[in-house]
Amino acid sequence: MCHSHSGSTSSTVSTHGDLGISAFLGDTIYNFGELLMHPILDALDNTQYDWIKKLLFTSNEGNGAQ
Repeated sequence: MCHSHSGSTSSTVSTHGDLGISAFLGDTIYNFGELLMHPILDALDNTQYDWIKKLLFTSNEGNGAQ
């Protein structure tokens, strides 16, 4: 797996988005802290998948009003 987010290809960004969705939908994950601190999510910034990162952060904060 790619550990760097610089120069991300569209397939890499899509894979990172899939990771975020999997974490959100997983029935045994109750804290996204470790994932949210990982630079892999930075690859989603300014892409069509940036909403996934925002959703994970919002869910982790418990603030559904955002």
